[in-house]
Amino acid sequence: MDLVFTGKSRERNGDYFAVRIRPAAFFVTERWLRSFAYRIEIGVWPFVLSPGVVLVVVTSTRSRQTVAAALANPADSIRHE
Repeated sequence: MDLVFTGKSRERNGDYFAVRIRPAAFFVTERWLRSFAYRIEIGVWPFVLSPGVVLVVVTSTRSRQTVAAALANPADSIRHE
């Protein structure tokens, strides 16, 4: 059993999301919106752009944490252990 959540397993989860879940979410949302009296079309753009937004958020968060770890004083970390 793989206890470490490696990059490859994250890629597989991301691929699964992109291939299976996003199209299903689009069709479920379209069907749900058809049941309302005032009908709107959501379009495909929120489902296309959402991975890009997630990528920007993840990259900025990782970058911030990496810079904070690089600038931290190692002696302070050892002192608090």
